[in-house]
Amino acid sequence: MAEDGGDAEAVLARFADVGIDIDDLATQLLREGTQSFIKSSHELMQRIAGKRDALAGADAARDR
Repeated sequence: MAEDGGDAEAVLARFADVGIDIDDLATQLLREGTQSFIKSSHELMQRIAGKRDALAGADAARDR
């Protein structure tokens, strides 16, 4: 995207011309983006915990 926003204003105006509520669209995109980030964060934390547990199990088995 151009630093000055390019044709973003014209695109948003076209959306409005066909009845798309820009504020509702922004809210929806923000909500979906937030949900996606939260889901990814949870998945990452689960993978890290799984690897931590696997390493802890390997250490415990080695120490026996």
